[in-house]
Amino acid sequence: MRTSVQLKKLSIQEYLSLGYVYLIVLGIISDVIFYKFIGIDILNYSSILDVLITPIAILVHDGKTLSTILVFLAVVYLLFAVIMPRFHKANREKAWYKKNFNVEKNDKQYAEENMHTVVLLLAFVVLSMFLGFGVGRGIKMKSRLENKELTANYRIIFMDKDTLQAKIFGQTSQYIFYATENQTEVSISPIEQNIKEIRKIKSN
Repeated sequence: MRTSVQLKKLSIQEYLSLGYVYLIVLGIISDVIFYKFIGIDILNYSSILDVLITPIAILVHDGKTLSTILVFLAVVYLLFAVIMPRFHKANREKAWYKKNFNVEKNDKQYAEENMHTVVLLLAFVVLSMFLGFGVGRGIKMKSRLENKELTANYRIIFMDKDTLQAKIFGQTSQYIFYATENQTEVSISPIEQNIKEIRKIKSN
């Protein structure tokens, strides 16, 4: 009960702050997992700024990921914060409901002050999706790298005018991680005073 009261007293700004810190932690874990699969210790190449924007970078990596996360969060919230409490309230006095459900237990579970249950569920959903995203991307890219199945998506132009076409796995504020179609290991290049331009290769 003490925990639920504390959560209820939190302001929207405090919820947002805690939520963003949580996303930063999950973003770091997701990135560490992904890059570990392709042989990179990403924390050695990340600045504080990179860490702070990690969750944003992951969410905007592609529209499907962001849409999926938002849909899951909306479904979980509606189910546990709206639909189930209303269902309980509408049927708690009915005989069939009393026979199949613990009314007193559900009274406490769906009470407004116990909204921390919904918060924990949402946190678990986000945790699962970030971890799944990191593992899924890591396994996929590792397999393509080892089997030389990469497709170059960028043209990297260096300051010495050398140019190469490569698959870019990601980058931090100081480094870029890539591999050409014939490589089986990831290359790491500093960006400053080394790379002049990065051009997107148009897909056919």
